[in-house]
Amino acid sequence: RRVTIPRVLAGSLATLLTGLIFYAVAVEPYAVARHDLTIRIAGLPAAFEGYRILHLSDFEATAPGEREERVLRIARAARPDIVVVTGDLARKSLPAGRKWRAIKSMASWLWPWSTPR
Repeated sequence: RRVTIPRVLAGSLATLLTGLIFYAVAVEPYAVARHDLTIRIAGLPAAFEGYRILHLSDFEATAPGEREERVLRIARAARPDIVVVTGDLARKSLPAGRKWRAIKSMASWLWPWSTPR
């Protein structure tokens, strides 16, 4: 039986799409990393020298879970002076009522550890 180029291409495309879907669902949502950057700003008041800003973004969650606990450990180790959260706390695809509950759940998870102790 001959294997034609269109069949090979179709099989390759199916394999690639399966791999991308797996990565998007099973790997990327849990790929949590800390990146430390030093930024020099001319004329910055001395009080802000060494100031540590923690930036968190795009949780797109339904409730705090395993990934958020990993973020919590990394964030506490960073010992930030301020926490800035951008992007979506809750999944955009949730219906309005569930989305609001997810936002409140994530916000209540963020609050206690983001305030000074």
